[in-house]
Amino acid sequence: MRLVLKLTMSLGLLTWLLVRSDVGHVLATLQKLSPPVIASVAALIPIMIGVAALKWWIFVPDHGFAQLVRINLVGVFYSIVLPGQVAGDAVKAYRLGAGRADAEQIAASVVVDKVNGMIGLLLLGILGAFLSRLRFPGSLLASFAATLAVGLVGLYSIHLPFLRRAIESAIGFVARRWIWAKPFTDRVALFIAASSRYLARPGLMVASVLLGMLYQLLCITVILIVAPSFGIDIRLAEWLWIFAVVTLAVLLPLSVGGLGIREGAFVAVLGLMQVPSANALALSLTIFASQLAAALLGGFIEMAGFLERRQRLR
Repeated sequence: MRLVLKLTMSLGLLTWLLVRSDVGHVLATLQKLSPPVIASVAALIPIMIGVAALKWWIFVPDHGFAQLVRINLVGVFYSIVLPGQVAGDAVKAYRLGAGRADAEQIAASVVVDKVNGMIGLLLLGILGAFLSRLRFPGSLLASFAATLAVGLVGLYSIHLPFLRRAIESAIGFVARRWIWAKPFTDRVALFIAASSRYLARPGLMVASVLLGMLYQLLCITVILIVAPSFGIDIRLAEWLWIFAVVTLAVLLPLSVGGLGIREGAFVAVLGLMQVPSANALALSLTIFASQLAAALLGGFIEMAGFLERRQRLR
């Protein structure tokens, strides 16, 4: 039922935006994409996939890089077809950690990598809002800074000795009070310990944030390549905070794969900069199409794995 509701939300919002923007106008705008532009975006997709795998690999270097690339693509596939953006991350942790003694450490690597990616996004958003020539992004500085502070406190709080002791005490109490919960509490304790070990390595954390920023910049590069085709002429500094706003909006668990929410955010934000809704919508759909290309690769990998497992069972 939840999936149906979110799918209805996505399709309903997207349909409303298309009708409001004139479907014919949107399609005519999309036709302005030239083969060189499409080829440039296609060339960037493998680089983005590689950077995404690399920023995870630095946390789990004992695993093959190619394996992480495949699992990342499968995660992108599930983040598109399942409701909620965390679905892909959950699949990544399960696929790499299932049946392994270090499953909790792998889960911790996925969570820390995700949080560091968001930290990188917010840092770029703060930079863009600071460098913006417009007035209204100034108010975003406080919002981005507050969100960044909450994220940092939430991430590093488990590394504080007094809080670690309090959490371990609470976990121990639950395990003693409800014996049946002990397997779960043991896993939570291992997850917290693994996360704390990552946090104790500042060089690793800085490298993770920088790679996250590089990945976000590659995503923005796709926008910079595509936007001129739709008559959208906006400076890089503006795209830094615009992309942060859109990405944070997509994280809301209200749609499937962010469809509809992403388009609405682009139309709303770019509308403040006098960009016609049809042009903003065409840009958003193009960005979604590039993400969909990576998701399709993940879908093929998932199907091949399913057929291989089925053959083994036979």
